[in-house]
Order: sequence, then C-alpha cells, then structure tokens
Amino acid sequence: MEKNPKEALSYGAGDKREYCCSLQLVRIPTVSVDTRPLCSDGSRIPSGCKISVGQQQQDRVRTYACHNRMVNLIGSGSDDSSHSQSEDIEDRHIPREISKTSSPRITTRNFHRIFILSCRSYDLMIVGNLSFAVSLLSMTTMISMMIGSTDAFGVKEPVSVLLQKYVSEIARLKEQTQSVVGSIDSLPYNNDVFYLRYCLAEKGVTELRDTLAWRMGEGKEICQLAITAFQKASAGAGGGGGKWDNAPVRDGAPNANKINQYITPSQCLTTSSSVGDLIYCIRAGKINDVALMSAVTSEEMVDFFLYCKELNALVANDRSLDMDKVIYIITANDLNGLQLIGGDATFRNALSTASKKGNALYPSMNGPTLLLNLPRLMSALVKLFTPLFPPEINARLKFERGPLVDVVELMDISYGGKDRDVFLKDVEKLCYGP
Repeated sequence: MEKNPKEALSYGAGDKREYCCSLQLVRIPTVSVDTRPLCSDGSRIPSGCKISVGQQQQDRVRTYACHNRMVNLIGSGSDDSSHSQSEDIEDRHIPREISKTSSPRITTRNFHRIFILSCRSYDLMIVGNLSFAVSLLSMTTMISMMIGSTDAFGVKEPVSVLLQKYVSEIARLKEQTQSVVGSIDSLPYNNDVFYLRYCLAEKGVTELRDTLAWRMGEGKEICQLAITAFQKASAGAGGGGGKWDNAPVRDGAPNANKINQYITPSQCLTTSSSVGDLIYCIRAGKINDVALMSAVTSEEMVDFFLYCKELNALVANDRSLDMDKVIYIITANDLNGLQLIGGDATFRNALSTASKKGNALYPSMNGPTLLLNLPRLMSALVKLFTPLFPPEINARLKFERGPLVDVVELMDISYGGKDRDVFLKDVEKLCYGP
C-alpha cells in the first residue's frame, strides 16, 4: 500500500489532503526568428530582394554529421551550375560545430543555433510550418532556463547522514543567517534542510545572503503569508494522523480574491509520488490567462508564484526531515489542448520572472520537468532533436505522450482517485526509471 506522508497538496477547494500551491506553468512564448539570409558583412538581405539560384528550383537534402548522428536539412538548390551560390548563402547559417568532416560536441550554446538553422521555414522538412518549430525552440530554451539545475535530484543518502556530512558548512550558513535575520528559531531557518539544499547545490554564503536580503526585503510579506498558511494548513496533520487543510493555503495567497477564480484544482493540482516527492500537475491550456491578466498586474502575478514556491519549499523541507530523505518537486505540464501561439505575454513574463527568481531562492529543490502530450507534429520534432540536446537539458526535461491524456479531472490523480495508480506508474517511470 502506498505510503501517505503528511498528505498534501491542491490549490483549490476539494480534497483537503491535497494542496496545489506551486504553480510553475509553462506557457510557450511567441518569439520571432529572422530567417532572411546573411550578407557577407553579417547583415540581413533586405526583405523583398530575390536571390537567383537557377532556373529550376527544387528541394535539395543536404546531410551533415552532427555528434555522430545524421541531421537532414533542406535548402533551396537547383542544378550544379547554381549550386555554389546557394551553398554560399546557406552555409553561413551553419554553426562551425557542424561540418561534413567533423564529429562535434553539442553544447547548450550551439544546440540553440542548430535549432534555429533547422527551423527556417524552407529548411524544415518534417513540419513545413515555422510556428511549430519556433514554438519548440522557444519552449526548450525558456524552460531550460526557468527550471534551473537538477544535479542534486535523486540524492540517495538519508538526510540524517547528509546533515552530518555537511555539519560544518551548515553551521557556517546558520551563523550567517543569524547575523542577518536575528533569531533562527522559527520557519524556515529552524529546519536544517533549508541550509542543506545550499550545500547540495554547491552554493555558499554569497548565495544565501542574496536569499536573505530578498526574504527580509521585497519578499518579506510573501514569505510571511506562506509561513502562516503552512502552519494553519498543517495544524490538523500533526503526527501524521490528520489531514492537510487546504483552505488557508488558498485563502492566504497574495491577491487570492482576484486569482482564485482563474486557478483551481482543474488547472493545477499537486500530489506526492510513492517515494514522497511532490508532483505538481498543470494544465496550462485550461487557464484563461487573458482574463486573468486583465484582473491582476504582472507584479501581483509574480508575488503569487513566489508565494507558491515558498509554500512548496516549506512542505518539502518539513517532509524531508520526517522521511529522512531529500524531497524534490517534479513538474508535470499537460500540454494537451494548449494553444502554441498566442496567449497573454504579460502572464508569460510574470511566470518567467518568478521562475528565474525562484531558482536562485530555492536551490536543490527541482526535480525533472515533464512536458506531456505535445501535439503530434511537435512530438515528431522532439523525437528528431532530443538526441542532440545537451545532457543537462535532457536531465531537466522529459517529453512523453500518454500520461494524463485520459484523465478528465485532476482530482482523479489525488489520493484515492481512480486514475492515481496509472498516473504514478507513468510519471515515476519517467523520473526514476523502470
């Protein structure tokens, strides 16, 4: 039988054993890519100018060796007499790391350049639609920056052992914290896992002081609201025999009176894996971000997201001590029905701002991010390019079709839900392996 340690999570009314407070939505942003060919001086050829490449135009597949894999790129070509002119124009767009004679190493830096090359409207053989290609490029770039490192995910040592291993480092961090905030006898400073995460992320006093400056400054009210909500919500769960009361979490959020009508358990619900990690599931396509952002400002939305992160961190650190294992947060983004182009730019900006801040403020907290149920054409692109992703991106992002696709209501994956067992099997296979 599945262990249910301090059952938590759903941002919304309903099952009080669940809370959904960490809302790391991934709305795919719209970006513009200038696909005009380059001149010899590096500038773009003006729009409307024509480049003669011969009388007969036809697609010509050119194959390049790329990290011991073959990538098919389509360029405009014709007969041999016009080949060289087209070759000169096209080859300026090919990164130096890709050549016919080398077997290059794909890095985070040149990976995006390869993507841009293959996403040109007349170079993309599989889709033939620039918007889909740009969406995939934009999505992977944005998410890889947003979710931060997952290097610490999967640490096997018990928390009790880790606390002893890093005892001197933790003592130094606690001393610095006390010099800034005064007493460290209250949340979150009275939990040594708070400091342990800095050690696991190989971060030190400088990063901690930056976090403390935010907690004592612009983030002070956000943190206090989250701590108050956590204490009220977990009061009935003391000793593991009670239930998590989600009402204080939902009602205590910044600007809850504006946001709660748009963000409910139908769009976002957080539960636990069978080993205790938090899993928050988001259906971004079900959020009316245009209406939401007409009701709140971008700054108010950022505050809400950071409140969610703080609350999740409190739960994860508390559970880490209880279970004697480091607890992480896995994000499952159900992209089924998501509109790839459009949406509200201010919502995406608020999400991006909060995510970048959160990665610095909450080190060693992120597990993998799952991008589930991409449209089929996007899935085809993913299958083509995933082998070329740098290892650090592959560790952060997992793509899969199937999980959640048949789940009508997210509450059905919470404790006791009819779809929970299948959901956990799918997600845990992606995150922990077979």
